[in-house]
Amino acid sequence: MTETSGENPAWLSPANGYPNGGAWSLALRIHQSLTTGRQSAWVYWQMTDGSAVGAQTITSSTLLANSPKYVAAKHFFRYIRPGAVAVNTMVTGFADLLVSAYLDETNRSLTVVLLNTSSAALTATVNVSQSPEFKSFHAYTSSNASLWQTSDAPVDNGETSVAVPGYGIVTLYGVKPPVLTAVAPLPNTVTLSWPQAGAGFELQSTPELTSPMNWTNYDN
Repeated sequence: MTETSGENPAWLSPANGYPNGGAWSLALRIHQSLTTGRQSAWVYWQMTDGSAVGAQTITSSTLLANSPKYVAAKHFFRYIRPGAVAVNTMVTGFADLLVSAYLDETNRSLTVVLLNTSSAALTATVNVSQSPEFKSFHAYTSSNASLWQTSDAPVDNGETSVAVPGYGIVTLYGVKPPVLTAVAPLPNTVTLSWPQAGAGFELQSTPELTSPMNWTNYDN
């Protein structure tokens, strides 16, 4: 999907009635393109043109990352990277909730985007029991009252609970623990490597394997 534009810079437009003309509706159109349209990429007409953000631009040189349209697109642009593949999702219990999910085997990440298409807030339970490697997600929440809030969403028994504001968006981003490979190329030498990205994980070391062990982050 290329060269699309036309949304009002406000998060909700019109202010009364169904907001099908503002920044939130931009995210809705991206969702529809990636799911119903089965499109592989989505590109806006212009990032900025040197003027205040308008119908044809997504932000301005003054608003930068604080533009509602930029924030709406960021829920998809920032965390669904080239190489990610859309996976099947199913929603039960909420007629107004739209969900899509994207798995990236290269960096071992899962991105879930939830859109609330009603004015009433809701709390959804996201089931990721088929991918038990995901123990926690970073959550990014946007609404008319607050454009970008960060939090953590821990996974318990394969589920995590997510609050989605009215006409709001929540993106969950999780990374599986990195695969660690150990090779002994020389006597008394061990080479450790992890080819996949390991966001949120730290390599730690301890001088001896006795109890209790004192683990510290390994910075070398």
